[in-house]
Amino acid sequence: MTSDHWLAQPAHVIANAVRSGEVSASALMTTTLGYIEDSDRSINAFTAVTDKRAHAAAETLDRQLARQDTSLHDKPLLGVPFAVKNLFDIEGLPTLAGSKLLADAEPAPRDDSGLFLRIRPPFVWDMVHGEQARFYIEHLGADFSDYVNEHAAYAQGLGVTVAALQAWGRYQMLDRGFLANFV
Repeated sequence: MTSDHWLAQPAHVIANAVRSGEVSASALMTTTLGYIEDSDRSINAFTAVTDKRAHAAAETLDRQLARQDTSLHDKPLLGVPFAVKNLFDIEGLPTLAGSKLLADAEPAPRDDSGLFLRIRPPFVWDMVHGEQARFYIEHLGADFSDYVNEHAAYAQGLGVTVAALQAWGRYQMLDRGFLANFV
């Protein structure tokens, strides 16, 4: 099959093909980036394309697969190209967060945000909640540490409460949104 064929396939089919060696991650990335270059002129969907990073990640993945790296076995989206909306810090790019007001912002100086779906091998989705909220709070000039401290206090209080309930016997935790169903 040609590399173009893979662009129309579901993610699990692409991942299985990359894993089995039917298509290389590098060939797939070249095809994907070519498609973006050809189509984005009319679609205008991308604010930035990190093609060098994407090629480097695909080449690294191909080398890992050639070595039969066992750490890749449990990666369901192995080698599947994807795009990330520019809401989070991506090293070297200005974080736009959907705002034209930030178009001239300085590029993010630090490593990619924890909430950013990392495009680095082995293509794991490393989600850390709160980064988008931190972005908005800090860009408004406020200190986000108050929110972090409040969350830590809540988590500690919840831990104490759960421990006490466990000592008493059976209990059930409810999502507060469903509390009205039980009253």
